[in-house]
Amino acid sequence: MPHFEIQVTDVNAAKSFYTGLFGWAFTPMPGGEEIGYHLINGADIGDDKGLTAGLMRRPRRWLLAARRHHDL
Repeated sequence: MPHFEIQVTDVNAAKSFYTGLFGWAFTPMPGGEEIGYHLINGADIGDDKGLTAGLMRRPRRWLLAARRHHDL
């Protein structure tokens, strides 16, 4: 089953944004608390719809790597 993830710096702001934009609902995933992982459910997203998705806080080290690459 296809799956996609959205990585963000502010999980709460992203949840509000995507809820308003697409009407998505978010469920915290047990065991994913450290990275703020949430499963996404919506009109076309969910276990029973053939497409799953997650939202998570972007790891800080990735931001540093992106900055280094940008500065090159």
